[in-house]
Amino acid sequence: METLAIKQFSDELTELIDKQNRNKMILDFRMVKHLSSAALGMLVTLSKKAKMLKGDLVICSLNSDLQKLFKITNLDKLLTIKSSEEDSLGVFGRTSAG
Repeated sequence: METLAIKQFSDELTELIDKQNRNKMILDFRMVKHLSSAALGMLVTLSKKAKMLKGDLVICSLNSDLQKLFKITNLDKLLTIKSSEEDSLGVFGRTSAG
């Protein structure tokens, strides 16, 4: 993600958390190939905001390279990471409709 795109994405998610009280989010990373340090920092910030509001930010469908990155940076211990969207819904006590 480019710096401007990260800022815009962060602003949109922050608005959902701060202004629309959306404290439970799932981010599907199926199409994400790599992340910058700025993007990682944004995820940490958003996760903290959601948790302060008794919610969570769940990341799912990481490719193997991103799984390694999250493990090396210990973000796998700080962020909630699940293998699929269905597993992510379980964090919020929900299951898929299908």
